[in-house]
Amino acid sequence: MVVERPQQLNFKVDDERLENLYSIPAFNKLSKSKKNNTKEKEKLEGKQLQNQIMNSSKNIPDRITKSYNELDNLVSKELDCFNLKPTFKRHIILKLSKHDDTAEYVTDSEGNINPDPNLRDIEKVHLKVDIDTYFNNEVKKY
Repeated sequence: MVVERPQQLNFKVDDERLENLYSIPAFNKLSKSKKNNTKEKEKLEGKQLQNQIMNSSKNIPDRITKSYNELDNLVSKELDCFNLKPTFKRHIILKLSKHDDTAEYVTDSEGNINPDPNLRDIEKVHLKVDIDTYFNNEVKKY
């Protein structure tokens, strides 16, 4: 049985969290040549784009935000000029976030609460045990 906990994140734009952007593969690839042979102009343009994204991200207020929708709107306002794919933008938002039990739940476009993959737990339930009883006795109390 998989036990999911809701995703709750706080967001803040600061130098430490901005450095996390380099762990996004698509962001990191911007400064690499698309061909095997090195093209310095291409690398320079990619590096400039990375710097522009970083600088535009710094225009987002540096206060802690506990609403995913609010941060999504702030990021969109600052980064829409770069025509980033939605997945890329979502990765940027996630890299600017940290888990926070006091934050609002992160929901999808239909209002369903997103599970937090970092908090996912797997319980092994014996076949002879009723799953609801096991859940109430072994999982819910924690």
